[in-house]
Amino acid sequence: MEANILIGLDDKSVSRKHATFVGDDQLQEYYLTDTGSSYGTYVMVGDHFEQLAAGVAEKVYNADVIQVGNNVKVRLVLPGDTRASTTRL
Repeated sequence: MEANILIGLDDKSVSRKHATFVGDDQLQEYYLTDTGSSYGTYVMVGDHFEQLAAGVAEKVYNADVIQVGNNVKVRLVLPGDTRASTTRL
């Protein structure tokens, strides 16, 4: 089943079609892709934000913090593991 959900964010650094989010609930895998936005899409890794390359799907995890543009930060609440629980030393 495919569902399209649009989210509007009132911030000048957020593009009209800034990023896409896709997932598979059965596999508990979720991906975020920057669509070539002017101000970027970022994911918190460790203690800093890393910018996503435009057009490249980046796997995201439960409790990840995402930054869209310059000012909008969101914590994802997803089924499945956190980034920390999947990281092996």
